[in-house]
Amino acid sequence: MKGTRHANPGTTPGASNRGWTSTAAEVADARVPPGTELRLAEQFEATLGALPETDGVERTLLLGGLAQELYNGSDDDPRGLSLSVEAVAMARRIADPHLLMRALNARALSVPQATHLAELMEIAEELHVLAARTRTPGLELLAHMMDTHHRLELHDLAGADLAAARCAALLDDLRLPWPRLQHTMWRANRLTWPASGRSTTSWPCWRPRWNAAVRSISRRG
Repeated sequence: MKGTRHANPGTTPGASNRGWTSTAAEVADARVPPGTELRLAEQFEATLGALPETDGVERTLLLGGLAQELYNGSDDDPRGLSLSVEAVAMARRIADPHLLMRALNARALSVPQATHLAELMEIAEELHVLAARTRTPGLELLAHMMDTHHRLELHDLAGADLAAARCAALLDDLRLPWPRLQHTMWRANRLTWPASGRSTTSWPCWRPRWNAAVRSISRRG
């Protein structure tokens, strides 16, 4: 899953060294959502502009990548939303299941959960089917991790716990440090959800669990 989705919202990667001083650059900067790495977004756009406007693997990946760069945590930027839709549609026309999985993941990472929960559940379900068809355990893990988050948001604790158990089993086999850290943090968050299905504990209360998880993952290497 895209790491910036979980990053500290008060930081912007690369913001300290952009070095934009001209009025033209400031105007260009205003065209993209706050938090977007302008130079990276411009590189995506420049590369897209150099490609033929026909279906292709590179174009699909660039559309999905640009959509993620433009994502600002809301539905305020319709262009970012439309780019990920275009990427998924193109991947379907190309009919490459691996490309489609990447485009679906890009779509999931470029829309806010609060307003797209039903669609995100459908994406996870399709990823399950594609991962099984292509025998891609890493993508199966991704689909289950999506299930843990979305089902918890729906207050489906039993469904979330079932998906979490599958995540744990896959992580034991795959040994991927970053997904393991994400899943460890999900489990810490899960402990704050009582039987009523609603979290009652704020981030400061379980910050120590985050620190402990980071130390644990570091020791695992």
